[in-house]
Amino acid sequence: MTGVVWPGDFFPGLMLELRRLRGDTVIRLATTWLKERVQAGDRETGHCYDLRVLTREDVPGSSRHGDSAVGLGPRHLVMRTVRRRGLLTLDGHALMDRSALPSAVYGRRPARSQAAALDSAVYVSHSSRNSVSLSRTSRP
Repeated sequence: MTGVVWPGDFFPGLMLELRRLRGDTVIRLATTWLKERVQAGDRETGHCYDLRVLTREDVPGSSRHGDSAVGLGPRHLVMRTVRRRGLLTLDGHALMDRSALPSAVYGRRPARSQAAALDSAVYVSHSSRNSVSLSRTSRP
């Protein structure tokens, strides 16, 4: 589909319903309204959304205008990596083996100082000795 202009309050993960009558060339698009507005990360929404998609797509360094980890500090790099590359649960939590985090962030084995910065960026309340867990509302 080309030429679609999305409303400003639409973001990744919104559940869309598309309808096309047989033989028609028009596709009608709608969202399902929630009974009450909810906070989804930094956004407030009244639309039904998929927590797993929101966890993957709504990360530090990502916007409608681009996607880059350049300039992000250790805490935001941890959040970005776990949410993008971690195992997703049905309720939108992302999990990652803590020992895999440094290589996942940098794509290679990082320098000791980089690994130490990442380790200190992981909140104790969101981690255990062996894994890191972040929800869509976690903010290191």
